[in-house]
Amino acid sequence: MKAFRMGAYQIYCQPNRTFTRQDTLAVAFQLHNLAGNIADAGEIKIEFLKDGQPFRTIARKPSDYAGLPDILEQVPLADFIPAHYTVRVSLAMAGAEIVSAAEEFDLSFAEALPRPWFSSRILPAAGDPVYEEIMGSQLFRLGRLDEARGFLESALRKRPESEVTAANLARVSLAQDDAPAAAKVLAPFVAPAKTPLYETLVLAAEASRAAEDHARSVELLDRAVARFGVNAALMNAMGESYEGMGKTKEALTAYERSLQLSPDQPRIKQRVEELRKKIPR
Repeated sequence: MKAFRMGAYQIYCQPNRTFTRQDTLAVAFQLHNLAGNIADAGEIKIEFLKDGQPFRTIARKPSDYAGLPDILEQVPLADFIPAHYTVRVSLAMAGAEIVSAAEEFDLSFAEALPRPWFSSRILPAAGDPVYEEIMGSQLFRLGRLDEARGFLESALRKRPESEVTAANLARVSLAQDDAPAAAKVLAPFVAPAKTPLYETLVLAAEASRAAEDHARSVELLDRAVARFGVNAALMNAMGESYEGMGKTKEALTAYERSLQLSPDQPRIKQRVEELRKKIPR
């Protein structure tokens, strides 16, 4: 099952149903439960009305479409005149209409219109590491942590070079209060010779901090700052790590820098006030 999937066809609808004369309009619909000889003797009409007046009609038998009940009629718009159109689809038998449906669209004077990009892929087979990665990530979002961890551990065994899989597994481990496991799974990706993603460095620092290895957390955060630049979130994490090490002055400096970057942080403002009281003047 897939949204807007119709038999062999994947339907993508254009925003505002606006087209140009360079486009091909796809009219897609389904005819179920055709009784008796309707498939051979019935008539499908696809009528185009321009500003309410007949403009063009396509007439076919249902049996002309090999993919019944799925029907796709592709209509080039090159010789259509820019205007407002209604496309009406009907099924009749011996001149008596059985069912019909209609939709509207506009044909623009513009030569081209911006279009969205679509990217999709078929879900891999069970046992494929990509399948296990997807399943693990979705189970994590559902809060089913034990199941998620099983899928992600299996995926990482099959693709030990996957930094994304390792990060997802680390997130599950942290959610299970297993910080040492999270730090261990990320260790190969944050080794000194590696160039990890920003998210990986921050996640590894979080895991080290949760495992009370605050010096390691500061080291990883320093690398993130050196490579990606400073931001308030990094400074806050740095402050927490310095606090864990008992370095009050360094923690205060980090928090103050965070407030310079992002002043609207009530919690950090309160923490700055508390730390200032601890430092002798």
